[in-house]
Amino acid sequence: MSINLQGKIRAALFLTTFSVIGLTGCASVGTVSESNRAVSGQYDGTWLVNVQKSAGLQYVNGWNMQCGDMTNTFPVKVEDGMLYFGNSKQQIKTGVSESGRFKLIVPLGDIASASQQSSTSMANGDVKVILRGSLNQDKQKGHITYGVAEVGYGGCTAKTKFNRAKDAAI
Repeated sequence: MSINLQGKIRAALFLTTFSVIGLTGCASVGTVSESNRAVSGQYDGTWLVNVQKSAGLQYVNGWNMQCGDMTNTFPVKVEDGMLYFGNSKQQIKTGVSESGRFKLIVPLGDIASASQQSSTSMANGDVKVILRGSLNQDKQKGHITYGVAEVGYGGCTAKTKFNRAKDAAI
């Protein structure tokens, strides 16, 4: 069973510069509600998300995911404990916990399908991108996953690093 997400990832990474991408993954932390966000201001500011190089072929729940190059850098903004991604017309947000943890999920509105070489078809190819991690001073890292519903929104995953940026625009 094989899924080619390479083209979908490149399209999603392109969209990060101008619009909204979706983020997903299998982290133990759930999304942080607005009522449970950090209100201390310690995480407020603009952060650059540096997506690291990952394996081009990843195996997820019996599927071979053809991921391609996922390296990228894009900004997110934290204001009053809420993390924002995207432009003002299509902004996605999630809370950041007191410990700095967050999980941002953005639907791509795209459908993945099994490759022609696959021996089976895909019942649910909905694609989301999930960014999860920590902005805590000791652990400013996380993961980004371009996930497919068929495999529980697992999929092409890469490590990320978060760096506070001064004067970076979203």
